[in-house]
Amino acid sequence: MTNPDDDPSDGQTAAETHRYDRDTAEPCSHVVVNAVADALELSPLDLEPLYHHVDPEALDALVDRSLGASVAENTLVGFDFADCRVEVSPVDVRVVTDEVVSSK
Repeated sequence: MTNPDDDPSDGQTAAETHRYDRDTAEPCSHVVVNAVADALELSPLDLEPLYHHVDPEALDALVDRSLGASVAENTLVGFDFADCRVEVSPVDVRVVTDEVVSSK
């Protein structure tokens, strides 16, 4: 699901947020890579490794309920990855992309 965050003016940067519901069976780190690739319309293989920005195992341990930890619904982890802002919670992943809007 894609929701524009801002109403951009000509020549300005517009942020766009892409929201992805989490399937708790898939590790959070995998969801993040796939969500960012989808938001950027790239293959996951075209992205640099996630571990250059965040420890995937630590991320999974913080927000994955399937690991047996009791995770609060309001847990939120944010970091930058592939020129995007990524926010991860136990229930969803949000990817905020910036697009430069050309002048008319």
